[in-house]
Amino acid sequence: MSLMRGLAFISLCAALTAAMRQKGVFEMADELKTTYEETCKWYHAIDDFRAKLLGFLPFVSGTGIFFLSKDVVVGKDYLALAGLLGFLITLGLLFYELRGLQRCIRLRNVAKDLEEQMAVFGPFRLWPTSLYGLVNEPMAACIIYPAVLAAWIYFAIHNWQDRYSICIATSIFVLGFIGVFSFFNCYRKDLDYPEDKLKANEQPSSPTS
Repeated sequence: MSLMRGLAFISLCAALTAAMRQKGVFEMADELKTTYEETCKWYHAIDDFRAKLLGFLPFVSGTGIFFLSKDVVVGKDYLALAGLLGFLITLGLLFYELRGLQRCIRLRNVAKDLEEQMAVFGPFRLWPTSLYGLVNEPMAACIIYPAVLAAWIYFAIHNWQDRYSICIATSIFVLGFIGVFSFFNCYRKDLDYPEDKLKANEQPSSPTS
């Protein structure tokens, strides 16, 4: 009788242990799913804003330059000031674009890792390769931002240096293209990600209140 009770107790303990382990697995799966959903939400929010900015920037800049150049009787100083202001604003937006590009690459890597942990083939694990490595969003930024910067600098100086304005604007475009392309080419592999992930795993969990 005691043997039967002992065996029943052992079976009960085993069943409870299995249930607790299963519960832990379910909780971990729910946590991974929640983290993945939040990561996707952040990625799409940043990517959507970058796409809108790429579309609106040349339109707004072109419209502004058109109306400032058409039948406007103002001094050269004011036109140069407007062109310089447009150049600086575009440069600031370019910095914001580069930071957004960094965050999108990191979020894509995080989402890919989460898909691997959940053993699912989601959009980040099945990310398509761009055509010849050139037809992609960063290449669009490489063209659009330097082009707008060149347009604003040409507008700012052409009344003062008409002879060299085209050469200066062309130089701005070429330097901007090389700079943005080099930034993307250096960061696209996100070489700091493994180290940052290791540091995050080593950090102790914050105590819950």
